[in-house]
Amino acid sequence: MPRGTNGDGRVDLQDLNNVRNNFDEIGLGDANQDGVVNLDDLNLVRNNFGTQASQVSAAHDAVFALLARSETKLNVPRKAASGRTGAAV
Repeated sequence: MPRGTNGDGRVDLQDLNNVRNNFDEIGLGDANQDGVVNLDDLNLVRNNFGTQASQVSAAHDAVFALLARSETKLNVPRKAASGRTGAAV
């Protein structure tokens, strides 16, 4: 549901209006894609209001940024193009 009822990636007032304007019909606002806009769709929009699909992606990127910084602080040797680690032989 984080993509919204209109596919814009956000759950916002437009999605709430889509549910209201198409309630008990077929069309925009069918958040659970069961073929009809009803109370289940209103609850999905209400429970996810203010979220957006990119929030999951942003959290994913933040975790990897933290891992990259930790690796740098720990001075973990990276494999060189030859396949050897940074240790001298």
